[in-house]
Amino acid sequence: MGKLKIIFQIKKVSKSFGGVKAVNQVSFQVQEKKIIGLIGPNGAGKTTLFNLITGFLKPDEGQVYFQNRDITNLKPHKICQLGIGRTFQVVRPLSTLTVLENIVTAALLRHNNYKEAKEYAIYIAQITGLTSKINKMAGGIPIAEKKRLGFAQALATGAKLLLLDEVAAGLNPTEVDKFLNIIRKISIEGLTIIMVEHVMKAVMSVANQILVLDHGELIAQGRPEEVTNNEKVIKAYLGDQYKF
Repeated sequence: MGKLKIIFQIKKVSKSFGGVKAVNQVSFQVQEKKIIGLIGPNGAGKTTLFNLITGFLKPDEGQVYFQNRDITNLKPHKICQLGIGRTFQVVRPLSTLTVLENIVTAALLRHNNYKEAKEYAIYIAQITGLTSKINKMAGGIPIAEKKRLGFAQALATGAKLLLLDEVAAGLNPTEVDKFLNIIRKISIEGLTIIMVEHVMKAVMSVANQILVLDHGELIAQGRPEEVTNNEKVIKAYLGDQYKF
């Protein structure tokens, strides 16, 4: 079995807002087909980092590379076209369209032909467990299914790297388990995933590697069992009561 390639890398990326360093000299790299957990307290800079990766914000310094290409100053739609998809903390589907139509709009990024885009969207709905909901209006489905829809849309863009921003937040344990099974399945099929998550059971059970941000700085990285035994991480985020 050959060595896995580095699909994504950031080097010394920083971003300040009004003198506050939201992200400070962050560097890491990600091998293809891995699941990376990005954790840390509220305000640690996790979503800001996602916005820097996907072009919604420009870094003050540093570089972002995807498949050996510098994507630092590209627009969000260009980054998406290259193969980085993402979900958002606040799920906002196109509420007057059906679930299927929402997925089709994302699939059209890769498929110019509507029929092909629709067929692919139906396939994505199957993978993400939304088949029974495809004809429902997206605005009327429960929050768990809206989260799954946001995930399906990111997947339908044909992404090779998926950034998942708190997909398990607000879900009950059964819904979380369903999500984790989908994430494991798409990872096995070859996708690379970086997930921001506060539900520790979720992130620790699926991630190959954990990155920990605190006050914009990367304070630890490693396998889940390494990170959960790291004194800095326990003090900054997990607390003494957490056991992996």
